[in-house]
Amino acid sequence: MAVGMRVWYDLGLPPKKPYGLLRTVQVVNVDNRIAVAGAESQTYFCDAAPEVGEGYCGPTVPREYDTIEDIFGDPFTLTSSVACGFAGDVRDEESRTALDYKESHGVEQHLGALMDEMGAGLPSGSPAEVVAGLETWLGDNYAGQGLIHVNVGTATLLFSDAAIEKNGSSVTTVAGTPVVIGSGYTPGTVYASGRVVILRSPLREMSSPVGVDCGGADNSARATAERTYVPLVECGAEWAVLA
Repeated sequence: MAVGMRVWYDLGLPPKKPYGLLRTVQVVNVDNRIAVAGAESQTYFCDAAPEVGEGYCGPTVPREYDTIEDIFGDPFTLTSSVACGFAGDVRDEESRTALDYKESHGVEQHLGALMDEMGAGLPSGSPAEVVAGLETWLGDNYAGQGLIHVNVGTATLLFSDAAIEKNGSSVTTVAGTPVVIGSGYTPGTVYASGRVVILRSPLREMSSPVGVDCGGADNSARATAERTYVPLVECGAEWAVLA
């Protein structure tokens, strides 16, 4: 398609960001029934196993019984829409591809807000001090392998302080905790969480061709792609702000 003296050139697709949330955690594609209603689950991997002092006649310390904790996830929806005025050129593929590239940012932003509410906030400090405090929190509150979440700009500070490092095709802390580096998290804040599972609905698409509205004005061709997501966070989250 020529525009004046210019000739159309297709740039193709850019590389994807390598360490975002949806490339790091488990994403489960589910039907609309689950995605729209939200989901709940349970876990028994929170907290540590207490020691029981065994005397000759039985325990000298009363046994503690762990409570199975509920996990609740509420749905939210992300959308990507494009419009084009060329006749017959309805951009279904472009709206699908745009959502595929942009969804991780939106899910990170939503999850970051949830983790802000889950945590009480640990003391501020240098990048290494903040990561050390959050990993200590993970060790005390989650029996599985947790996650560190950080904004892409903040990740540079953590790298500079040797608090995180590249480990093959992934990024981890020095202690080996996987690190999610996403553009949707709050800059300057570092998060820690238990396992994160993202439930994701099927893609919903809507489109309309070029036409004329009721007032006689021309309409562009429009295409919209949407998905609904339900985040499940095991054993909560905590956060700290870099000093």
